[in-house]
Amino acid sequence: MAKRQLSNYRTDIRAITDLDSTDLPDATLDMFLRDGARYAQRFNQGLWPFFEELWTFDTVDEQAAYDMDTEVAEDHASDYLVAQIRTVRRDDLTLIPWNRDTYERTVRVDATTEGKPSYWTLWGENLTLYPVPDGIYTLTVRGWRKGMNWIGDGTTATVVSDMPEEFDDAILQWALGDTYAHQDEPATSLYYHNRADLTLTQLEDQYDQSIPTDIVMNRGSAGGRMGPRPMEEAPFWWEALN
Repeated sequence: MAKRQLSNYRTDIRAITDLDSTDLPDATLDMFLRDGARYAQRFNQGLWPFFEELWTFDTVDEQAAYDMDTEVAEDHASDYLVAQIRTVRRDDLTLIPWNRDTYERTVRVDATTEGKPSYWTLWGENLTLYPVPDGIYTLTVRGWRKGMNWIGDGTTATVVSDMPEEFDDAILQWALGDTYAHQDEPATSLYYHNRADLTLTQLEDQYDQSIPTDIVMNRGSAGGRMGPRPMEEAPFWWEALN
């Protein structure tokens, strides 16, 4: 079966709920589908293997901090933005990750030590290196990308999800749950939301062979209803998936 197009989602939901475009306008339906897509994208903390990416960028002499969107990901051919980082490396070294507390304990606020970057941490939206680069070094970031807003403004009915075909049902089920909630039918809404959870849990077992050990920043988990993983098992997280 081919992946559902946006128009297919609209048709299927209206057929199941017995609502027409007057009762359920495209704008409202697309909002529910967007909610379903984001939930599916983030369910596994965004660690779906098909979201893994590599980003390569060059450091700037005497510049320690690099904006994740405008300096790390802007030259990436696919236009994917960084959501989570697994490793940062230069040709001859895998840089050591520091959480913010370690960085603050180790590096003075006014430190200007320069050299080949050996450590990295995250400050807000910035990938921060230490020592401060004393020249141009090519670094490769390996991690997970942000999910795409493939629904957009709903004007292109041929667009499809940025996830594999197997995730179409979960997106549809979650959107149906939102639709029934909108229609003041909480029991049916809960049924479809639970169906979406079950579908995603099964896909998690299928796709998620192992989660690498890493260090987590002092931020909350953005995972699905499976709940947050223990701190020692969570990857660096700097911004929730869109």
